[in-house]
Amino acid sequence: MALQFLQLALPKIASEASHDPFTQETFELLSKWEGNMDPGNSSALITETWMHQLISELYRESMGENTFSLFSKLFMLPYQSLIKWLEDPPVDSTAVKAILLRNLRNALQEIKGQWGESPSSWNWANAHTLIFQHPLDDYALLRRILDAGPFPVQGSTHTIAGWTHDFRFPFRISSGPGARMLVDLKNPDHSISILSTGQSGQALDVHYRDQLPLFLQNCYHPALWDSVKMTRSGWKKLILKPKDSL
Repeated sequence: MALQFLQLALPKIASEASHDPFTQETFELLSKWEGNMDPGNSSALITETWMHQLISELYRESMGENTFSLFSKLFMLPYQSLIKWLEDPPVDSTAVKAILLRNLRNALQEIKGQWGESPSSWNWANAHTLIFQHPLDDYALLRRILDAGPFPVQGSTHTIAGWTHDFRFPFRISSGPGARMLVDLKNPDHSISILSTGQSGQALDVHYRDQLPLFLQNCYHPALWDSVKMTRSGWKKLILKPKDSL
């Protein structure tokens, strides 16, 4: 989606971008970008912030704050609406160019304000962060003990590694995949999986966050299905019995 946006947006501002050295430098940087959403990528941060600025300008005022707040939470719809606007603009090319340039410059100013003047300090990891929030984290002291994060993560709303965020707090992740699994249907014991956090929020349990390093690196561990292999693996077995059977 980000590359599709750039393929539509960049040609519309090409003739004007050269009038401002910093905008021209950004234009050239984005033109060479291959869509990598890794944490250290500056083009990802610029593109996402630019799209965010555009979506806000195009729809916030006309919808009103309450409706826009709901609209912005509809996963891909805001981005799809932006693409549709670029493919079939309701205004002439001069107005489209002005809107795109204004919001690109606003995006750059926003990034400068948050991450400094030097593009070398701009990276997706600065903004795109993940916090695993415990249900009791309303209390500051408990928050420091129970929450896990923030962690920089790759991906975005419109990638396979799909993370969503609230437009009020860009780009702090609000939801995403809590577990990943690849199953070999021919030989289930060759399956692999990974969980983010576990043990139902029991922060003092040894397994509360022990899979997090693998999860954040997009790595996996074996997911055994055979009961004999499970027993031999050394994992503890918990048997829950009804009270009447005790």
